[in-house]
Amino acid sequence: MLMPWWFLFLSCGGKSGDSAVEVPSFEAQVTLLSLNDRPQIEISIRSDFDNIERFTEEDGTVSLPVEPDAPFTLTALENNSLQHRYVGYTTTRNFALDALFLDRGTWLSLLGNMGLNDESGHGHLWVSVVNPNFLPIPNATVTLQDSPSEDPFVLLETNVPWATNTIDPTGKPIVFFPNILPQEVSIQVDTPNDMTCVPFVDNSEDINNTTVSIYANTATILWFVCQ
Repeated sequence: MLMPWWFLFLSCGGKSGDSAVEVPSFEAQVTLLSLNDRPQIEISIRSDFDNIERFTEEDGTVSLPVEPDAPFTLTALENNSLQHRYVGYTTTRNFALDALFLDRGTWLSLLGNMGLNDESGHGHLWVSVVNPNFLPIPNATVTLQDSPSEDPFVLLETNVPWATNTIDPTGKPIVFFPNILPQEVSIQVDTPNDMTCVPFVDNSEDINNTTVSIYANTATILWFVCQ
């Protein structure tokens, strides 16, 4: 049985080595996976904490430093692939994350199946809505204020794209919003049982909504964890 795309594990945190000014940091262990859950190896990825280039290993995993109790941004890119920008909020604990990384051909194929193109100068937004075990919240909906994207879609159980902003009970936990001009975008999440959803790992100030920046030729990727 395939594991879900994303797996969350929290553990004790630590601090960086001695220096003139000691800067506390914690570790994000990130595994990049394809649409079929295969490890994406030798992918360049940086954390905004130190902006040092690192590469995923044979299991698709890399460890990155992040600042505690702060927003994080992890940026991954391979050759001519779509730039992936993973965003969220840290606590004071290490965390592990399985994250989707699509090569450009796969992304263009998904768009083509929806009758769309990858518009130059536009970005994309991928929003997941999951429970604490990172399983999908069936029938959860994701809405963008003022509808700045082309028609959103989800992936069904067979990875076939389907035009909707509601997560299918048998499909993946992510809603794709393609072709958004660079701007600040407000996101609203609604669940059938009025669950409390916060951006990953935890940001209790943003309950069931948040705002992110969209950049050209970049997929901005985030998660809402609901309970």
